[in-house]
Amino acid sequence: MKTKYYPIQLLQNDSSELNELVEQLLFGDWSSAEIDKVKENLKYFFCTFRSDLHLIVESNYVDSVYRDSYYNYYSTKRKNYSRYCLKISFFDTDFNYNIDFNDVDNIQKNYLGYLIVRPLLKCIGKNIIKPEAKVNYCKDIKICRVNLETSCFGVKLKAEGFPHASQDSETMTCAETTLWSLLEYYGNKYNLYKPINHSEIRRAIEPFSYERMLPSKGLTYNQISVALREFGFGPKIYLKNNYSNKNKFFELIACYIESGIPLALALTNSKLGHAVVCIGRKDVNKQDVTNYSFNTEINNKKLYNWNLAVAHGEIVFNDDNYPNYQLTILTKPCSYYTSNEWDTMEVTQFIAPLYNKVYMEADSAIELSKSIVDMIIPGGNNNIIKTFLTSCRSYREYITKSKSLSNDEKAALLQIEMPKFVWITELSTIDELNENKINTLLILDATGSRSSNIYANIILLVSEGIFYKYDYIDKVLKGYKTSFPKTFDAFKGNLK
Repeated sequence: MKTKYYPIQLLQNDSSELNELVEQLLFGDWSSAEIDKVKENLKYFFCTFRSDLHLIVESNYVDSVYRDSYYNYYSTKRKNYSRYCLKISFFDTDFNYNIDFNDVDNIQKNYLGYLIVRPLLKCIGKNIIKPEAKVNYCKDIKICRVNLETSCFGVKLKAEGFPHASQDSETMTCAETTLWSLLEYYGNKYNLYKPINHSEIRRAIEPFSYERMLPSKGLTYNQISVALREFGFGPKIYLKNNYSNKNKFFELIACYIESGIPLALALTNSKLGHAVVCIGRKDVNKQDVTNYSFNTEINNKKLYNWNLAVAHGEIVFNDDNYPNYQLTILTKPCSYYTSNEWDTMEVTQFIAPLYNKVYMEADSAIELSKSIVDMIIPGGNNNIIKTFLTSCRSYREYITKSKSLSNDEKAALLQIEMPKFVWITELSTIDELNENKINTLLILDATGSRSSNIYANIILLVSEGIFYKYDYIDKVLKGYKTSFPKTFDAFKGNLK
């Protein structure tokens, strides 16, 4: 394996360096037109990054994802395909490309991620790169992130971001790529799951397919859901046509985004169908949340809906037709496409890959939370309401780090029994929101049911210093004064 250094700016234009890079892919009997296409794809990808980055290229690299496709498909074709890829590591401005192995910290601190370049026309393979490496439009985004262990120069590194790859149109289309990236994310983030190659995806879906699966013709959304279930998830499919109020459909997408759950979105119009992964959002202007458009009326109370504000803001997609981290809006999801035929695309359905013991879904959690706020909490008018799912572990970590709670209050909260996942609802005024404070905290049991006693789903409810507890004798929820402060730190969120 050989390594070579390139400033990225030399690869953002037609240059001898770009030609040199492509020659390392060992294309063999490929035509000059095909090689030119590979150059264009690489140049376009590199142009979405800052021009001050440094790249280290490793040739003859063995990538497990590409090798899986190679041995199951490309090695059987008459045309000659190389077994080897290029691995390109991205480093920040202060990287010392005159490598000093006594200064490993310089390599680790400046590492931004990597890209696998496949010896295919659609050459952009697996990549996981920090959004901070991209051009300016990515600096204000918050996404689901995972750390993948990797190395460069033999130095152990961690690539941070969300997994992405382009489809190769033969072994993987947009649906397979969407499914692979979700499994790659979860498989590296949680011990419960594992990363999956394309051949394993095909084997899981094969019993539900009525024709050959290679070359790939794509997957239905039912097949994607079946595969997720086979790999340990409890997926939930949401159809836009099931909601008379389209804002409700978008609010559910936003709720899962705030929960740090990447979603498989179906985009369709009269001619086209496409699948993308929704992985995050742009920062929300907190003052804009009190816009009348995001008003939620609950009987005599007026609340402002954080999730509805998120739904109408800019959302982050990973689209296998484009480089990673595309910004768009849910009402016009393909706004970054240049072809007019994509203008009328709509989000028609999405799949939420839930943990299989999360029985209460987002729509139930949202409606239940609103009912509790209306029935129990005396105040709350003109507050901002935010509902999201999070793990018990993440929430307990937030409690231990909170600076607005005393040790005794933290100890009391940490002793409350919780399932693996909980639904959280927070209320705050706009002033409190600007200070990342809340006045009301509601924790709901994610293994609960909306059809059961409404109070049976409440794990904790604290509002403006009042602790609410269910009285099983009088069969009502009663409030008790506690030492809890009237406002305390909001949960920092599931996105980074």
